[in-house]
Amino acid sequence: MSLLGEENIMKNHIFASEIITSRTNSTIVKISKLSNKKYRQEQKLFICDGVKLVKEAIDFSLDIQYIIIREDFELDGELEKDILAYQKNGTSILVVAPYVYEKISEESAPQGIMAVCSFISKKHKSLSVAEKSYNGEKIVMIESVRDPGNIGTILRNACAFGIDRLVFSKDCADFYSQKTETSRHFVVFFVQTNITALFLASKRQKQGICAGLSAFCVHLCCFRTTDKQCPF
Repeated sequence: MSLLGEENIMKNHIFASEIITSRTNSTIVKISKLSNKKYRQEQKLFICDGVKLVKEAIDFSLDIQYIIIREDFELDGELEKDILAYQKNGTSILVVAPYVYEKISEESAPQGIMAVCSFISKKHKSLSVAEKSYNGEKIVMIESVRDPGNIGTILRNACAFGIDRLVFSKDCADFYSQKTETSRHFVVFFVQTNITALFLASKRQKQGICAGLSAFCVHLCCFRTTDKQCPF
């Protein structure tokens, strides 16, 4: 190991809340299970992996439960200062061995730092369409899009076009998954989203969703519905 690598290890160990060298550590096992959508939703936690996403989670003042640092990772001064500030407010700083970090990261070439954050409840809510009035908002409704990369692309484009709200059906890919994060970057931190039941399933649902709304584009599946009418 290089001298710089040894210096990074010594430096990171100094301010660690806990140093973990076992892949079977209970906290590591819990974090590794966040790759599962059902477990993420039960715990209401998700992972931001990499320098950019960690910095953005800090910039948006997310509730960060853990910051995990690979022991040989080199922290820059500003990021170190921000992490120490979070630590003072109760965030646990876990410094882990490289083989431990590999267990919890889904990246093919992980940078060596991640944050475990609480769901952003102020921005992302599950609700029935009837619970929310969408009048005056620019909305994109997404149904049954199961590829995380496509969800990430939709999130980025919605942000670029000034969309106010995204409404996902429950069977869409999870925008809290790490695969989606690779595509969406920080967009999920501030785009309003709702999750609801399948909203093209019945004529009653179509009428409920579309009341008071006007549409400027629709999915081609609109013209394959049994009643031959576009739900918008």
